[in-house]
Amino acid sequence: MIGAATLLFLSTGPARATEKYWAAHEAELIVVGTLRPMHGYPWFDGWHMGGTIAVHEVLYGTAPGTALEFRDVWKWPSPPLHVDWRGLLAGYPEFMTREGLWFVKRIDQRLWKPSGWYGFDSLENRADYEDYIRRYKR
Repeated sequence: MIGAATLLFLSTGPARATEKYWAAHEAELIVVGTLRPMHGYPWFDGWHMGGTIAVHEVLYGTAPGTALEFRDVWKWPSPPLHVDWRGLLAGYPEFMTREGLWFVKRIDQRLWKPSGWYGFDSLENRADYEDYIRRYKR
């Protein structure tokens, strides 16, 4: 008979895999693109962030054009070191302003928000996500 600890250990593998792909799972649109941030500003509910994602390639879904208006609210407390406290820059981590994978959901007809916490991953992981899309999103 398999013990409870062994069952728990065996059951965590798929959960971790699901967590890795959660942004892709929830995404209505997955693109390769570059974020061009706008100014961020603090508000009572957190930092309101925005920008435009220049779409270079669509991996899943239908993009409404070559640019997506991107909005997000980073709830208080804000992620450490990710916000430019002077409000001069949008405050996105530098890696998010390089070309990468974007996982987004619609807010309305023209605005998009991240799917998952950031809605972003490195191009180094592209093959993994393309495999996930082929298996589960088509």
